[in-house]
Amino acid sequence: MTDDELCAAFDSATVPDEGFHHREHIRVAFLYFARHGEAAVPRFCAALRRFAAAQGVPEKYAHGLTLDWLERVRSRAQGARYADSEQFLKGHPELFDG
Repeated sequence: MTDDELCAAFDSATVPDEGFHHREHIRVAFLYFARHGEAAVPRFCAALRRFAAAQGVPEKYAHGLTLDWLERVRSRAQGARYADSEQFLKGHPELFDG
């Protein structure tokens, strides 16, 4: 999925659950910071809540965990230039260590 397709599917809560794992969470978080700046955090949190509700598992949304991961992504993306989310992921393999 392209960055635009992934963001559109996430925003509309139409990305299939089986196609949205940790890697896609990180991609979308990066894209939200790149596209929405300071508004990224509340927008991402709202979209993730919609996604969890659309999947029938609203209880899976964990606000503290979400904020922690968003900060990890923000701190690495801040002040850097990446062509797309895939380049960002390649530059930060530590985001997959837990």
